[in-house]
Amino acid sequence: MHNRKHQISNPVEPSSPATPATRPDPEVVPTAKRRTFSNAEKLRILAAADACQARAHCATFFTWYNRQHRHSGIGMTTPESVHTGRAAEIRKLRQATLESAYKRTPGRFKHRVPRQAKLPTAAWINPPATEKKAV
Repeated sequence: MHNRKHQISNPVEPSSPATPATRPDPEVVPTAKRRTFSNAEKLRILAAADACQARAHCATFFTWYNRQHRHSGIGMTTPESVHTGRAAEIRKLRQATLESAYKRTPGRFKHRVPRQAKLPTAAWINPPATEKKAV
């Protein structure tokens, strides 16, 4: 073609960079020529890596969110404890602890026994048309 150094020699891929990222092809012997990737291939590789990272993050996050994080909308219990039916037992133990603390130091609680907020009968993000959102 031309002797110009910076001109792209492949007219089919005019948007490819002058020095594409390279990596050794594992199927070829180590002394072989390095394989170059097109921009589209690079994007597919990055997207696959990002998807794997996103899946790993979501697995960790949702485990924490459902099993450890206490939600104010469901009485400071975890979604897992509500779903498995353990929320009522947890609330009884908490109330016993609050009453015990009140007996030891009533001035700390403005001289009235502390009570937990009531649990909602239902918790919705988008309630069905036949249900009303619980208060």
